[in-house]
Amino acid sequence: MSIILNKKEGMEYRRFGKTEKYLSAITLGGMRFVHGWDDPRDEIPNDTFEQCLNTVNMALDAGINHIETAWGYRKSETVYGKVLNEELFIPRNSYHLMTKGSPLTADGMYEMVENQLRALQTDYLDFYGWHGVNTEDIFQQSCKTGGAVEALLKLKEEGVTKHVGFSTHGPTKVIVQAINTDLFDFVNLHYYYFNQQNLPAVQAAETKDMGVFIISP
Repeated sequence: MSIILNKKEGMEYRRFGKTEKYLSAITLGGMRFVHGWDDPRDEIPNDTFEQCLNTVNMALDAGINHIETAWGYRKSETVYGKVLNEELFIPRNSYHLMTKGSPLTADGMYEMVENQLRALQTDYLDFYGWHGVNTEDIFQQSCKTGGAVEALLKLKEEGVTKHVGFSTHGPTKVIVQAINTDLFDFVNLHYYYFNQQNLPAVQAAETKDMGVFIISP
């Protein structure tokens, strides 16, 4: 069993599929910070910073060890980078960091990851999700030979992205297709008590020993 980072009594930890990482059952997401969607993305208002600081402190105190964000969440990556590294000085090896992005070309993917590393003030990402495999066309474009996902896998070989997955709000058929490519270590999808239509995708992920991350349960 892998070492559980930031382990605290009262928090449940679960094996995240073949990544062999044990993640807290609750993740700290980064989508909803106040002013988070405002431009410019790299300018952080005081109230955004304070909200992120307070939230990160509470999350770590509760035993959360998985912090998740995305390029599409605008200020989120930058404010996390500042709070974790400039304010709290949290050791990078004491939590798991996930971000996401959705360029459709390899060059665009490399450029985005470079920008994300700079914003998050880190030199590696524990988990990287291709953001939004929502249609058949996007699936085909992102996963094609020489495309964006292939670029992420090359970055994985270099140790920059430790584990590659995808997020989706798409139909179950497309999700299962993406799972069956064997390109991915994990999937972010919708599946909970009142929305069980993606059960076939969850089952397909299980056969591949992929980590399953539930979006907005």
